[in-house]
Amino acid sequence: MGLSDLHLEVKINKPRDVVNQICMDAIDYGKDHGLFVAFSAEDATRTELPKLLDVYKQAQDHGADRIHIADTTGSINPYATQYLVKNIKKEIDTEIALHCHNDFGFAVANSIAGLFEGATAISTTVNGIGERAGNASLEELIMSLKLLYNKDLGFKTEVIYELSQLVSKYSKIPISDSKAIVGNNVFRHESGIHVDAIVKNPLAYEPFIPEMIGTKRQIVLGKHSGKSAVIEKLDTLNIKVDDTQLSQIVSLVKQERERGEEITNNKFDEILEKVNIKRWGLIMNISEKILAKASNKEEVSPGDTITANIDVAMSHDGTSPPTIKVFEKIADKVWDPEKIVLVFDHVIPANTIGSAEFQQVVREFGKKQKIPNMYIQGEGVCHEVLPDYGHVKPSTVIVGADSHTCTYGAFGAFSTGLGATDLAMVYATGQTWFNVPESLKINVNGTLNENVYSKDVILKIIKELGAYGATYKSLEFHGDTIDNMSVASRLTMTNMAIECGAKNGIMVPNKQTKEYLSQRGITDYTITTASKDAEYEKIYDFDVDDLQPQIACPHNVDNVEDIDKVAGTHIDQAVLGSCTNGRYEDLLQAAEVIEGHKIHEDVELLVFPASRHVYEKAIETGVIQTLLKSNAIICNPGCGPCLGAHMGVMTDDMTCISTTNRNFLGRMGSAKSYVYLSNPAVVAASAIKGEITNPSEI
Repeated sequence: MGLSDLHLEVKINKPRDVVNQICMDAIDYGKDHGLFVAFSAEDATRTELPKLLDVYKQAQDHGADRIHIADTTGSINPYATQYLVKNIKKEIDTEIALHCHNDFGFAVANSIAGLFEGATAISTTVNGIGERAGNASLEELIMSLKLLYNKDLGFKTEVIYELSQLVSKYSKIPISDSKAIVGNNVFRHESGIHVDAIVKNPLAYEPFIPEMIGTKRQIVLGKHSGKSAVIEKLDTLNIKVDDTQLSQIVSLVKQERERGEEITNNKFDEILEKVNIKRWGLIMNISEKILAKASNKEEVSPGDTITANIDVAMSHDGTSPPTIKVFEKIADKVWDPEKIVLVFDHVIPANTIGSAEFQQVVREFGKKQKIPNMYIQGEGVCHEVLPDYGHVKPSTVIVGADSHTCTYGAFGAFSTGLGATDLAMVYATGQTWFNVPESLKINVNGTLNENVYSKDVILKIIKELGAYGATYKSLEFHGDTIDNMSVASRLTMTNMAIECGAKNGIMVPNKQTKEYLSQRGITDYTITTASKDAEYEKIYDFDVDDLQPQIACPHNVDNVEDIDKVAGTHIDQAVLGSCTNGRYEDLLQAAEVIEGHKIHEDVELLVFPASRHVYEKAIETGVIQTLLKSNAIICNPGCGPCLGAHMGVMTDDMTCISTTNRNFLGRMGSAKSYVYLSNPAVVAASAIKGEITNPSEI
């Protein structure tokens, strides 16, 4: 309600005592109905102080929970704000709030001044949007208090820029380039002197680093740019030049800017070409860089058809025989026996005469071709065996006749599955063709709660993307959650990239990955990272702080629900293992839930360690003993029942909860059976209860 003399005269046209009574009646009504009541005096800063105090005291007496000082025309200054709040505070015990407009540019300053005199609430808007010149800007207030006054309000500042852009988009109110905090020019540098200092220490010309609000620094090339700016630009593109070339580039940049030309990436390319430098292979994501190197190209782009040199090729007991059959029609000798890996894992030991015959074909082929890397005596699942035995290195290209070959992307390799015919050509030539895939950037941030693991994260992602949402695309995983994951957890993520159709999944190796490689004597490798300006078809952001265990329900991997939605579903079988969740970490998670309990009498818990090494460690640490005591059935390392062919095949109307990667109709046996997918802890808890159960309930 407007309470200045001016507002009473021209807006309300009622006497002050009448207006005051209307306000008090409204407060009474709100309190009688159990509401939190904030009383705002419009145009308060142009109301005589005695008159303002009188109405605030009345509001307090009538039970108002908060009184608002509205600087309706933004016509007060910080010193006057301090005076006003200080004197109101002397007379009023009720909480005081400020609502400041920005007509003179003082909205944020006035708000801060009021806070330090006892105000406890501030009205703000994103980007300061509002009537006329707007209101106090949320982002300016937050960052000013945080950095200038050491008052951290607990906001997640790294999303400020994104929020600002979102509000601008939907409000259709553009953000000025010079807008404080979020304007495009805040972290934009052109002057040579400035850039030189920025390179040495960003705080020389920046009040804080741009990453604090979720944006990036821009080095702009213009007529004021010197060598430092150009060098910084070249460094972001990984281009090395000599002094002569550098001087030429600087001169050409100045010439273009003097003509009024903006130095876009394309324009910079033109400048580089004038000094005989081609910017090849520099602005690419991880998969593109690896494929460019593998195809002896300086640059590749999505949609390009390339012929890539292969570093490692793999097939197992199920896919090796058809691969060999095609190979023997086109070649006598494999291109490099050292780079081929053969694994028996899908049906080991053989369960039929046909399986035994298949395996015999592979044994004979391996001997004939003198392939040294044959894991045919129960060493484990191929996707655990290859990294476990040192066949996976970052930045390499790995193919295999199995769709889950994408697993090795956890080590920063481009790895993908091929059909038997294509793999036969690889065995013969060491090469294969690819269409360079589009890439999706998957940002995962936050801390996982108890009983929530990487399996839940990837299921959440697959639900979001859909079963075909990433068909023939590269999933590039980023974010602090990914950076902090164990090797086993990262392998689970990349293993299931194919379940949303992806060509591959890939991550930059973290500390744990490097330690894993070092333990296997692998030190000679390079790590490929995406360029700063790498392009992606789409970027997805996932916050996992509040994620609960996820369950993929029959009969699609993207049919994912929070565990609360399906808890209580009866099960007959539980499966712990596979190339997705059969590593030691997974077995340990299950054992910690199971310890001291027995498996439900109506349930079979089948345990399949991913490799012999995993099995051995689980024995040494007592994990296997814990599982045995629970009445779990311990099986040899291998794929087991995952593909519905061996050791745990289901009949009609059976229901299974499994740590495997697929739950298609008939995947694990009868087409009338049902498969739910979950993390190891959920499988363990469910096996105990005989129904899908949150581990927190055990």
